[in-house]
Amino acid sequence: MKRYQNKIIYALIYIGIILFCALPLPYFIESPGTTEDLRHFVTVDGKKDTSSGSFSLTSVSVSRATGAKLLLAYFNDFDEILSKKDLM
Repeated sequence: MKRYQNKIIYALIYIGIILFCALPLPYFIESPGTTEDLRHFVTVDGKKDTSSGSFSLTSVSVSRATGAKLLLAYFNDFDEILSKKDLM
């Protein structure tokens, strides 16, 4: 009987972990993305840019939160947690 109870407990823990990692929540996580130098994407009259400095294109990543992602974002200073209402 005890062996059967242990299997049920392990199965419930396993299901709980899967739900924690996969179940989408009504929150979104905004994270910094990449920075790309526009010199590689833009040309003017076929000339190459030889000046110092650069213009960069930056991006932001927004992803749907799960319990695991929400927990990681909470401890990451660069991520921001937004409710669905705040995002929309």
